[in-house]
Amino acid sequence: RRRHTRSFHVTGVQTCALPICRIVLKFSENNEPVKPPSLIVSIHPKDTKSWTGNFQLGTGSLDTVIDHPDGKNIVVVAHGLAYVIDPHTRLLDMVMGDGFEYLVPVPAMNLLLVSNGLGFDAVRDGKLVWESKRISWFGFRGLMVAGNFLVGEAFSSLSDRWYRFKLDLNTGECNDGIYEREAAQFTKVMPEGPPPSQTP
Repeated sequence: RRRHTRSFHVTGVQTCALPICRIVLKFSENNEPVKPPSLIVSIHPKDTKSWTGNFQLGTGSLDTVIDHPDGKNIVVVAHGLAYVIDPHTRLLDMVMGDGFEYLVPVPAMNLLLVSNGLGFDAVRDGKLVWESKRISWFGFRGLMVAGNFLVGEAFSSLSDRWYRFKLDLNTGECNDGIYEREAAQFTKVMPEGPPPSQTP
């Protein structure tokens, strides 16, 4: 499938009304009016006119625009709220949801990995393929696709350190997530059964 060359420019969060003379397309989760603050993105597809999108913000912190691994659409994330859009027709394909902090496209497998900072979900053609177990206490860094695996580092709130992990892109299995290891150790040191009764 031929990938269209295009570019994007995230203008920034708009905190006031846009100039009346400026023509923009507005996008929101439930087709409600888009009110400031919002995210302004200039989109420049190949072989068609550039246009600007005005996107309602979500509840997260991530603002980005990436090519969708399907080779056709783009994904615009406005403060964690993810929109899948055809940049040529300028039509909204779907709203994936809110709270996303990480997106990792895997074009070779037509997968889009999304994360709220705890684990990962894999989406293909708008459908959930798998959900991983929780890997991090909160946060990832150094994410990279290596063959059939996603590798990177997950954060531990207990030790205030980063630990490497490897996730199978075919199944979502991850056997070295720091959260599961530390949570299991924490459970072992907790007393079993109900607390002893207090006698007067």
